[in-house]
Amino acid sequence: MFAAHCPTEGTRVLLSERHILGVDFDDDVVEIRFRCRCGTRSTVRDRRLRPADLLPAG
Repeated sequence: MFAAHCPTEGTRVLLSERHILGVDFDDDVVEIRFRCRCGTRSTVRDRRLRPADLLPAG
């Protein structure tokens, strides 16, 4: 399950992985293309976590 913003519904929706149309990875960004239950296609872009991001600061 993942949460995404649907521009048609104007709210966050909780979707299962069957709604994923594709996933692309760039150096610093993961892009998930999805279809909402209402039929709208959209994209979620988020910064990718790296091992250094998981280390405590300091």
